[in-house]
Amino acid sequence: MADAYDEEFSSQHSTISGYASQTSLYVVAVIFTLIAGLVVLGRVYARTFVAKQAGLDDILIMLSGVLSITFCITIYKQTEFGMGKHAWQFPHSDKAYIVLWFWASIWIYYLCLGLTKLSILIQYLRIFPQVNFRRMCWAMVGIIIVWTLWATLSAIFMCTPVNVFWSSADYFDDPRCMPRSIIWYTNAGINIVTDCAIALLPMKVIQSLQMPRRQRNLLYILFGVGFITCFISLLRLVYIYPMAVNPDITWHSPLFCIWSAVELNVAIVCSSAPALKNLIKRVWPQILQSFSSSVKRSGGSGASDSAATAINSASTVYSTKGSTLKGSHVASIEAQTMAAPKRGFVNRALRLFGRGDGRGRLGSDIALDDDVTHLRRESTSPPASHVASKSIEVQTAVNQRVDVEEGKGGFVLGERC
Repeated sequence: MADAYDEEFSSQHSTISGYASQTSLYVVAVIFTLIAGLVVLGRVYARTFVAKQAGLDDILIMLSGVLSITFCITIYKQTEFGMGKHAWQFPHSDKAYIVLWFWASIWIYYLCLGLTKLSILIQYLRIFPQVNFRRMCWAMVGIIIVWTLWATLSAIFMCTPVNVFWSSADYFDDPRCMPRSIIWYTNAGINIVTDCAIALLPMKVIQSLQMPRRQRNLLYILFGVGFITCFISLLRLVYIYPMAVNPDITWHSPLFCIWSAVELNVAIVCSSAPALKNLIKRVWPQILQSFSSSVKRSGGSGASDSAATAINSASTVYSTKGSTLKGSHVASIEAQTMAAPKRGFVNRALRLFGRGDGRGRLGSDIALDDDVTHLRRESTSPPASHVASKSIEVQTAVNQRVDVEEGKGGFVLGERC
């Protein structure tokens, strides 16, 4: 009887199997959820008590962490009732409970992914000040919000009424339900595209930054780990098919659930990678010191000394001469600056110094315009009240960037992470 039942199921679907043992389900779900939870705790500690700059992105990732734990619970409950076994090996009532927890896991998965993606984008907005980049980020935020709402609501209200999803005897053709396969594939496709788009967003900005190659490569690694999530999403996509077309859902859903758990937790870990720099700096300072020493040996510190000399001179001239930079002073600054390699932060500090906007920020055009003559064109008369604050602001900016070049403060964007 059992063999005939199994053969009937096997004749209806492809050779791709979604089966995995119950032990695999437990181990993978618990281990990856634990890792993600520890990373979230480390990130919150680093951002709250080390950097003292906790923000909305940290709140979103904490919510994602809670949903990840909830997703792990749904996998445990499915396995407890028989996921990983054939449907004919346990009562129909147990199958209904499995499908009920499976239904809960789907919309929890979408909501958790959406919050994680939003956390990454908010983190981008906090770190990168470029106007065009921020516009793209906000556009992506809108897309993610719409996709998250659609995916979550479509998962909750897949059937009308909702309980038909787990109580119907006809899992595939019940007219009260929307086509599962089409919706799952559509949502998965959009998920992969948005994952890749989010991972690609900061790459061009990082490429434009004026910094040593090794520091730029570190940024590529920190912000490029999101491509791991793209790869995992593709693997998960493969195992939608056997679960979507096979009536023996309890046998063919384990791998789908495993890869969903892996994707959720890896996404949380990847989104927290840049924010963990300050924690690593405190707990394992030798790691950053080793990297900084390699940068220092490449000759970075000499450039920063020359740059600091140029900006210090500029600060002195601006503080002593009042509200106007004379042409001779600008020429002197240019000469000293050109004696050092063209560092983006030098020119940015000079531009900020000449504008006198008094906003206490480094501007929105980081390292995109390295022409020192920009100072000459924009040397106007700033308000007298801004003279002292500008001198302090420029000196602070220079000190931060000199620390970076000397290996004392991590990478250029470290203060914002």
